[in-house]
Amino acid sequence: MSDAQIPFQLLLPKEVAKILGVSVSTLAAWRHKRSDGPIFIRVGRRAIRYDRTALFEWIKKQERVSTSDPRDLPLEKPIGNTKKERWNDVPSR
Repeated sequence: MSDAQIPFQLLLPKEVAKILGVSVSTLAAWRHKRSDGPIFIRVGRRAIRYDRTALFEWIKKQERVSTSDPRDLPLEKPIGNTKKERWNDVPSR
């Protein structure tokens, strides 16, 4: 089967780490935390692979115009009581 017939190319974690400029352990941490890291494929019980096309699509989605790009900021107010909200909930004397 030629490369043109293969529907996708699988990359090893060390290859992906080199492309991204991060360590293999960083990739493992992203997988463990289920963070915004690239999607991966588990082959068998232990082998981890990354689809090359999906990886480059993920890289493209990481583009930002500044460090304060709103895509990195929460869209809504966090749920839960902040210190300010707790004090405002206390009736005044």
